[in-house]
Amino acid sequence: MTINQKTLLPFIQNYFATLGLKEEAASFFTGQRFHTGLVLCLPDVCLLPANKPEFSRSKQTHIHVTGENRYFFFPAEEIDAATESSADRKQPAVISKANVQHMSSRSLNAFASMDNCDTFFMKKIAYRMTQDSQVQISKIRQDGREFISLRKALYTHDLLIFLKYKDTDKIFAVGIPAEFYQDSYELPQEGLLEHLESPGNIAVKNALKEVSDSMDDGAMITSADAISDSIYQQLVNEADADDTQSGYTAEEYTAPAAESSVSSSRPATNPRLGKAVIRQYGYKCIFSSDAHPHGTFQKSDGIPYMEVHHLIPLEQQRRFTYKLDTRANLVPVCPLCHRRLHYGCREDVDQMLTQLYRERHDLLELSGLPVTLEQLKSYY
Repeated sequence: MTINQKTLLPFIQNYFATLGLKEEAASFFTGQRFHTGLVLCLPDVCLLPANKPEFSRSKQTHIHVTGENRYFFFPAEEIDAATESSADRKQPAVISKANVQHMSSRSLNAFASMDNCDTFFMKKIAYRMTQDSQVQISKIRQDGREFISLRKALYTHDLLIFLKYKDTDKIFAVGIPAEFYQDSYELPQEGLLEHLESPGNIAVKNALKEVSDSMDDGAMITSADAISDSIYQQLVNEADADDTQSGYTAEEYTAPAAESSVSSSRPATNPRLGKAVIRQYGYKCIFSSDAHPHGTFQKSDGIPYMEVHHLIPLEQQRRFTYKLDTRANLVPVCPLCHRRLHYGCREDVDQMLTQLYRERHDLLELSGLPVTLEQLKSYY
């Protein structure tokens, strides 16, 4: 798996889970709290003298940051306009004491808490006349002692990751040992990752791109429903399957006090339930067969990409007492069949709905969703 804007926060969560801090890390490292990350794989020259390999002749103790990664610490215009090296500035930071203790001992002890604490490190723009200016961070004798403790625990190829908070100028710093990621993760080509995502938090521009890619040139989006569905499909594919609802029962729908979106009529959905339905059907389109499998593509985790369609559309929830986001009303479809259900010609859509209705009629009734074939077709 490649570390990118979608996987960075889950990657850090997975690391802390090995320390016995799965729940605390899952609630802390979210896209609601952090918006930008920087992943640095430390070379020999950026280590403290005591941690450098025997063959290293470098006397450098600071960490140098070049290329696009520089813009994590200073605005681009300030770096690009630099005509001389700047003075050292203090950067407020936060670290986890549990992280430092684990990095120091390299043993998988269980920790009771992440035990976050405030610290700081120094940063500056180092002007280079014959090459691009670089950013230098961490002056050992001037850094906060907590941050120094983290640096003392870092060796060649370990990761030093920085996360920018959304509501403060502080930066969260975390070290990841090389042995944790080297066999399972690929590092990004550029360490600077913007618009970080986590389950329940999808960057708007990514959702818009997926909607744009799925529609014909010139098509206009007249409501937020298409965007909502794009976000929902992303969440489904990133979710763990919810196997608690294995049967088909009616669950009363309660409308929220206030809608969270201005122009979308979609009620709240459970992406984990959608993932469970996809898995139940073996990651295959409901319209496919062994003789005629429907093509899709494999995601980065090696699992076929599949989408979920609500047979009775969610915008019809007002007509029903019981939830439409229920197992009986969810069908796994390949991307092409999903688009055909939404945008296909009348004849194709009617044929698809007739097949689904015959298969799902009894299950829909068990779930409190009685509907005739004619009514179902009128919803499309």
